[in-house]
This record gives sequence, C-alpha cells and structure tokens, in this order.
Amino acid sequence: MTWFTYREAAARVHRSTRTIKRWRRDGLPMTFDKTGRRIVEERTLLTEYRRRLAADPVHQQRIRSMTGDTPSDELLDQLSVSPPTVSVE
Repeated sequence: MTWFTYREAAARVHRSTRTIKRWRRDGLPMTFDKTGRRIVEERTLLTEYRRRLAADPVHQQRIRSMTGDTPSDELLDQLSVSPPTVSVE
C-alpha cells in the first residue's frame, strides 16, 4: 500500500497541490500520518483521478478524436495515469 502527501499525490497525477486540496474538500478521503500531515492512498487517489477524467468533456473529446468513438473504461485506464518517474541524482 502506497501513501502520498499532497505534493506527492499532485506529482503522481500531474496536477497541482491546490487541485488535490480541492479534491479533499470535495470528498477525497485522506488520513493523517504520524507527523500530522494529510496523506492519501494511491488506489484512492487514482480512482478519484479517473472519475474526474471520465466526467471531463474536454478529455472525452480528446479520446473520441483519437479513437473515433466513445471511450471504454480500459482506454481511460491506459490514457489517464502514467507510471511514476524515478530521478537519479
């Protein structure tokens, strides 16, 4: 089970921390870690992200233009979240 802070969650779904905070105010379930920071489980975050993409008319139009018809759940899963990147320094 992977947990993310606001910053990590925002990076995971390519959104801003303000967006993740707005999602929390709109009902995204989060909890607190030992230090008192809010954290969200990866599966919960990705479910919310996919739900919001499915409801976004601009995203739907992009998918229609790419495929020529209405998107399926499998296609939404493929297009919505890229794997996390690892930086080597």
